[in-house]
Amino acid sequence: MNITIRNAQKVKILAHIFHHLNNMMNDINIHFTEEKMYIQGMDNSHACLVEINILAQWFDSYNILISQRIGLNCELLFKIIGCLQEGQEINMSMDDQGDTMQIELVGENTITKVFELSLIDIDTQNLIIPDKEYEADIEMSSEKFREIMHQLSIFSDSVTFSCNEENIQLIAKGDLGKMTAKIKEDDIIAYAIEEETQLTPTYGLSYVDKISAFSKVHPSVQIHCSANYPMKINYPLDEDEEEEGEIKDIEHSSYIRFFLAPKIED
Repeated sequence: MNITIRNAQKVKILAHIFHHLNNMMNDINIHFTEEKMYIQGMDNSHACLVEINILAQWFDSYNILISQRIGLNCELLFKIIGCLQEGQEINMSMDDQGDTMQIELVGENTITKVFELSLIDIDTQNLIIPDKEYEADIEMSSEKFREIMHQLSIFSDSVTFSCNEENIQLIAKGDLGKMTAKIKEDDIIAYAIEEETQLTPTYGLSYVDKISAFSKVHPSVQIHCSANYPMKINYPLDEDEEEEGEIKDIEHSSYIRFFLAPKIED
């Protein structure tokens, strides 16, 4: 196995992903096949499912002779990414029968850093995620989404997505106060909701805040809600992903997405 990322923007994207995964889970299984690198796992409280799909062509070099699944510690990946310097590329390699993975950070006029990571055995099975049509689909700036979620978290540990045909409101209400973010048409890229639908699902704000921290992987974020069903939050990773709304062909796209269960009212 040998994988290289030279493109400076993609190096930053992968570094950003590994940096923030450490806030959601302790360990991850990475599946390498001839077609893609795939990660699926639950956060530490098992409330949020994380799925990362990066196709072979996204990388500058991607050579996988046999499919492999390796377990790695997220905190260690986080520390390695912290050693990455501007202008460096990332090389990942492993022998077909090896029990360690090697990561090299290489660049002109920088010190080459080589890390050997011990693999760990994580006994988990991937879940099958069914396709679903959602009642409300929102696409907006990732940075605006990040800013709003961070501010809402001041007031409560829950956020309610109040959506109808006229407006979108994000509401956080706690013992000490309440904040309502009224999303105007100018604040969003695209919005679609079923006719005569009023949605008011509530989610754990700490989880949504952590998901919004992945804002630098793509300029826009796609948010999909339905009553009594996990919310889906999707960041496209393909450079040519310009269509508004949901990725049209999920099997042939690179993305990171999250599924967060709604809170159950007492």
